[in-house]
Amino acid sequence: STWQLSDRWSLTGGVRQSHEENRVSTIGTGVEDSATLSKADDDWDGTSWRFDLEFAASDDMLVYAGVSTGFKSGGFTTQRRATGEFDRFDQFDPENLLAYEAGVKSRWLDGRVAFNGAAFYYDFDDLQVRTVKFIDDRFVTEVDNAAEAELYGIDADGAVQVSDRLTLS
Repeated sequence: STWQLSDRWSLTGGVRQSHEENRVSTIGTGVEDSATLSKADDDWDGTSWRFDLEFAASDDMLVYAGVSTGFKSGGFTTQRRATGEFDRFDQFDPENLLAYEAGVKSRWLDGRVAFNGAAFYYDFDDLQVRTVKFIDDRFVTEVDNAAEAELYGIDADGAVQVSDRLTLS
């Protein structure tokens, strides 16, 4: 939802409730397959939200700042034990994110020049990290949770319309 506070200011917010299920099953007759039906399943719930404040400095410039959360469901490995059962010991937890962003979107010279820039900071809890290991004479891919992780930086792009047929970006 967006609330227009004035001609230049607006506030946007939203909420998402997620329920995610992960199920896998297999049965087969290949060299690595088991003739026994193997199944694994689990489910996760998460709530994400977002708030953004925008200021239209002019018709050609927007300044914004926002804070949001994110949720990515957990899961489990699909590698099987020698018995053919899925290895439930490698189950991983959901990933959660708290994100901050501030930036500007602008155009000049009747839209022939554009510049967009943003600074961001992401704070992860239980970041899901994929690793490849060599176990029992074969490569195995696993997903584990890192305790915490932070990511921050600046993202910028621009474009200049040199002529009606040439734009540099």
